[in-house]
Amino acid sequence: MKGVLLLSVFILAFIVSVQAQEPQINKFLATQRGEIPTLLLGHDYIERANFINHLQSSEFVDKLKSSSGDQKLDSIVTKEWSNDSYLFENAFKYEYEFKNDGKNVIMKIFSWDSELDNWKKTFDMFYLFNGEDKLILAEFEMYFTAIYKTYTKTEYSYSNNRLTKEVQFTKFEEDDLWLKDGQTDYYYDSNNWLIRAITDVWDEYFLTWVVGDKVDYDYDTKGNIIVEYGFNWEEYDGVWTARFRTENKFDENNNLIESTEYVPSRVVGILELDTKLELAYNSNATLISEILYEWDYDLLIWLEQEKDEYSQNETDKLLLITSYNWIENSNSWERKNKSEFFSTNMITDQDIMYRQNIDVYLPLFVFDSDVCDLIESYNWIGNEWIKSDITTYYFSPPTIVGINQLAETKVFIYPNPTTDYINIEVVNALQTLCLIRDITGRIISQCIIWQKERFNLLNYQPGIYFVELQQMGQRVFTGKIIKK
Repeated sequence: MKGVLLLSVFILAFIVSVQAQEPQINKFLATQRGEIPTLLLGHDYIERANFINHLQSSEFVDKLKSSSGDQKLDSIVTKEWSNDSYLFENAFKYEYEFKNDGKNVIMKIFSWDSELDNWKKTFDMFYLFNGEDKLILAEFEMYFTAIYKTYTKTEYSYSNNRLTKEVQFTKFEEDDLWLKDGQTDYYYDSNNWLIRAITDVWDEYFLTWVVGDKVDYDYDTKGNIIVEYGFNWEEYDGVWTARFRTENKFDENNNLIESTEYVPSRVVGILELDTKLELAYNSNATLISEILYEWDYDLLIWLEQEKDEYSQNETDKLLLITSYNWIENSNSWERKNKSEFFSTNMITDQDIMYRQNIDVYLPLFVFDSDVCDLIESYNWIGNEWIKSDITTYYFSPPTIVGINQLAETKVFIYPNPTTDYINIEVVNALQTLCLIRDITGRIISQCIIWQKERFNLLNYQPGIYFVELQQMGQRVFTGKIIKK
């Protein structure tokens, strides 16, 4: 799993327990296939509408005041193998931050600049929730240089607690006005099942919305989508023309077992077979394989193309995903790549602060309540597996201190160890003097903290440093930082 592909799917990482592992695995496959952030740019309307309708802001304050020993996810770092240095070098890093009791969420994504030997900002994501805990604004900023970036935002509207409209805007300079780009209207039936999504594009010349495309959905009695129809609007003829059709089959457990897609043929208005996906499950209804086929119109048969296999332990905990390509000459499957999942720190999902929110904003993999904090990926080269990249999840436990019999306070110091910066959070709404000392006791940095402050240690030598916190003239906390 390349870091650049993991980067592209972070927004929609719905990771749940093993009882609902199929959506989780499909999200992981999206990282392998390099899909774009669906929340802002994709056209899977069912997935996007469900995502936004069920999205919740953080329970930040309540969790932060908890007396439990919850772990805090500091960052996710992906390292890729370099054929130049013959080392695993930094590739991408993901961070998040909650503000205003979780009503404002900030995601930051960095790429590694090997020339400057430092992280550089690549993307920023901003989410804003209203008083009813509904997402009303998502803004996406992409950096081309340290100071030049482009902007995309989406505004969301609701009716009867269901997403009914989203409108996209773009601009190219910070001081520019937002320009309309596109809009999508969502329509539901009496079961609150999405039955239609229509997308329009903005005509800047005529200053009006122009119909673009629509997708209709048919369901069975259990709520499974059995047919999905896509259409384009032909403005000249004033009619809808078929763009695609997807037909799905489900087993008795409502697991998707087959999905067949039809696309336009040479004959206008006619759809023809294109691809088919077959899915297989074990006796516990856990996904164990997917096979992708393409239709051959000369032979009139399905031809294998790709296969993904999922290996679990006796409790259905995912351990390994292996991908294959079909080799027609040898009439056999050839290994392509694999990813192995590890829980090296034995952290459970109950140990993680803001667990529900991390699931949404960052790709967090949880299997049977065990948190995956290490993913190792390999490519099949020369009849052997060659490790291609490593993704590591960094967690920090909070340190709890009592302050003159005042309300119990938590202090968070992360990431620790660190390679560049350190975050220090103090939670009791008191003014705090923070001192950072080197091994000789010399103060190298100091400031006033009200809740959170970031210290840049990039220019300091690797080694051990000490943090001292003072409130009301008294020392209330001391801790150690390791700079790698």
